[in-house]
Amino acid sequence: MITELYPDDREGYYYYGLYFAYLKGDHKKAISLFQKARDLSPEYYPTYRDMAYSINAQYGIDEAIDLLQEYIRTYADGPGVAYARKTIAELRGVEAE
Repeated sequence: MITELYPDDREGYYYYGLYFAYLKGDHKKAISLFQKARDLSPEYYPTYRDMAYSINAQYGIDEAIDLLQEYIRTYADGPGVAYARKTIAELRGVEAE
């Protein structure tokens, strides 16, 4: 497995998480892989987006939105903030501002 060969590489954990989330439907496993990817590269927004989708599927919308709001608070000047707001709006089923 790629994560064994490159344990310090965010991409391996992130893409393995995508596999579990979108191909296997195992959101619990996906969340744990996304968390590892986030630990390795905490500012990388796509990890938060896909983890939020899995959290929504596993635990509900409130927890997913909490994660994205945490990203916005932590990286207020980061390039992913606009996308985080758009994802929150999408989860709520409303148009992004």
